[in-house]
Amino acid sequence: MKTIYFFLACLCAFSIQAKPITIKGKINGKLPEVLRYSAPVNGTLPFYFNQTADVKPDGSFTITTDIDDVTFIDLFYNYQVAGSIVAQPGKQYTIAITEKEDNITSAITGDDIALQKLYNSMVNNHRMSLMIDLASEYAKITSAEALKASINKRCEADKTAIKELAKTAGLPQNVLAMLNADRDYFYAAVEGYTMILKHIIAEREPNAPDLKPFDLLWKNIYEKYNPKNTLLTKTAWGVFFLDMYKTYERYKRVDFDGKKMPIIQDEIGATKLSAEVIPAETREYYLASQIFGSLIEEKRDKTLIEAYAFFKKMYPKSVYIKELQPRMEIFEAFYAGNNTLPANAAYVDGYEKVNNIAELAAKFPGKKLYIDVWATWCGPCREEFKYKEELYKLLKQHDYTVVYISIDKDSKDELWKKTISYYGLEGYHIRANESFDKDIRFLYSNSMSISIPWYLLIDKNGKLSKKGAAGASSPEELKKQLGAL
Repeated sequence: MKTIYFFLACLCAFSIQAKPITIKGKINGKLPEVLRYSAPVNGTLPFYFNQTADVKPDGSFTITTDIDDVTFIDLFYNYQVAGSIVAQPGKQYTIAITEKEDNITSAITGDDIALQKLYNSMVNNHRMSLMIDLASEYAKITSAEALKASINKRCEADKTAIKELAKTAGLPQNVLAMLNADRDYFYAAVEGYTMILKHIIAEREPNAPDLKPFDLLWKNIYEKYNPKNTLLTKTAWGVFFLDMYKTYERYKRVDFDGKKMPIIQDEIGATKLSAEVIPAETREYYLASQIFGSLIEEKRDKTLIEAYAFFKKMYPKSVYIKELQPRMEIFEAFYAGNNTLPANAAYVDGYEKVNNIAELAAKFPGKKLYIDVWATWCGPCREEFKYKEELYKLLKQHDYTVVYISIDKDSKDELWKKTISYYGLEGYHIRANESFDKDIRFLYSNSMSISIPWYLLIDKNGKLSKKGAAGASSPEELKKQLGAL
């Protein structure tokens, strides 16, 4: 009998062969700085692992990748979602991406049109945003039973729609199974994040509600969907699912009292915790995705170098190293550089004691200021630095002085200085202290929330003349704003 099982296992292994899929696309409107797409790595789908597609001057592009089973491929126009494709080995797809006034839409044609339309109606936004938005909605439900019923109802509605499509379109069994798994792990991740939000909200309330019924629901998620199941690594939600599981384990260790939760200080701490908590069956996949996520978001925590060394020691032959290594080399080169200020740059004198915009403006009597509020962890902020030379020319023409205000914390002082040097940022630099940070945030929205990069114009009298100026990547708009003042 053992021989028969061995033969069947070998037969199954050799019957699944990777076949190329092709996605032909055309971008209508302004071309993106970068067109990215997700692609499976060794049959798994780590969320943060993205490739870059070459876009020709006419907007056309072609993506070819090998897959051995149905998978989910997301496309991104810069930082915006540009459609998702449920891809099957050996098939071809066509996608038209349209940019109009910074709004991105897409239309998929080719194979499996009905399937693509249905799936894109379910995944109609960035995956992380979908999870967060839905969890925020569910967190308002006060009854654990009502919460579970609401999630189950929504999940079953999606799976019923998939079942109906399978009847009319004749979906292969592996496609049907993967779509159902996709819905299961999505809603399991949403439910887990809902529990986290419940605890965060309760920790801020003087008379916190009893969350034990919700904690029981949280536990039941991982009894129904085992974190050891490698099927989750083939869905686009696996990383999120394991994120919520890791957080569940952290809460469980402190008897679900979030106020007793130890703070994870750095990347190596996060990696070691993940290695301890995530099951061996899904650990390599999760750790690789966690490190890649930090790289692609350019968080620039120096201990990421240590975290990567830790990963390679655990998995010296990991298939993910091929994807991680090129980005790690860039990261290591960044830290090998120095903190020297570029030419025509200086720190604002006594910046540590500047507490608000008015005090900052007073440092530059009689000068008009263009202020860039940014942070080292902000990807869009760093994207704007690509256009700095044109920005400097434009500001000089209109007699403006550029001041960069970083809202990084004290612990990121070295990273802040290295980033200034790495990007060659001219002008004046200040890292906001706690009081200044609050002043900036309240100026932005009369609350502690802020969206960066954010630009301000200050007139020669030290008064705010434009709240929300254009960035370097929009020179024509900025030129009009500078000329109008």
